[in-house]
Amino acid sequence: MRTAPAPLSAWVNPGLHPVGCIGAPTSDDPLGELTAAEDWLRAAGCTHALGPLSGSTWSAYRANIGPNERPYFPGEPTASPAPWRAAGYSEAHRYASIHAENTPQITATRQRDTTLRAAGWQLEDLTALGDFESALDLFWQMSLASFGDSAFYTPIDRESFGALYAPVRPLLTPQLTLLARSPSGAPGGFCFSYPDAFSPQRGEFVIKTLAVMPAFRGLGLGSWLVGETHRVGAALGFSGGGVHALMAHGNRSQRISRDLGERIREYVLFEKTL
Repeated sequence: MRTAPAPLSAWVNPGLHPVGCIGAPTSDDPLGELTAAEDWLRAAGCTHALGPLSGSTWSAYRANIGPNERPYFPGEPTASPAPWRAAGYSEAHRYASIHAENTPQITATRQRDTTLRAAGWQLEDLTALGDFESALDLFWQMSLASFGDSAFYTPIDRESFGALYAPVRPLLTPQLTLLARSPSGAPGGFCFSYPDAFSPQRGEFVIKTLAVMPAFRGLGLGSWLVGETHRVGAALGFSGGGVHALMAHGNRSQRISRDLGERIREYVLFEKTL
């Protein structure tokens, strides 16, 4: 990864080149900052720019386009879309966060829970996965396998993956993160969740990552993991339900949530021909 000299926020990711990455402007002159970042990307041989995107989709990316009546939750993008639109960028991808009550999610997956358990599938939470670093080892490997077909995906090393999860580690309630194991014991998918510590009075949790291994897609593991996370959350006292966070429009995760939840916020990744 090639990084622009400070104070520019721009990157050339070899896995995305000739598309370059520009982070959210932070100066008093956002348009000037974007222009300077674009000039640097052109000099590096880039023909297009994406933003806000801090080098890869593993890092901070997406602008928050609201509505913003609800408080933000931990890990939510807050970058403004205004400078990107003013600089002539167009939408590349749109994402959404959806709030879902517990009971509809639990009820919708009861039959799937019965069917999968009868077939030998089991669920484990973080307390069964040993220490947190061991759990991250597994989640890193599963994430690499599960997200390879996502837009603008590039791999990440284990150290960088661990750094991404470090800020939410103090927030964790171990029972809220679930791993699905196949009848043979192979990891099939995981749902990584944590309480909304920014607004504890709401009694909600945040589903941050939902991943299903390619070999097990089509079995309903994603909806099962989500439904069981809501069941556990309700049992733990999270009566406000859960926020299904930052899902790309049209992907499997959003289809799981959209019919039984309320869209609370949308986000955009912008693009521009240089």
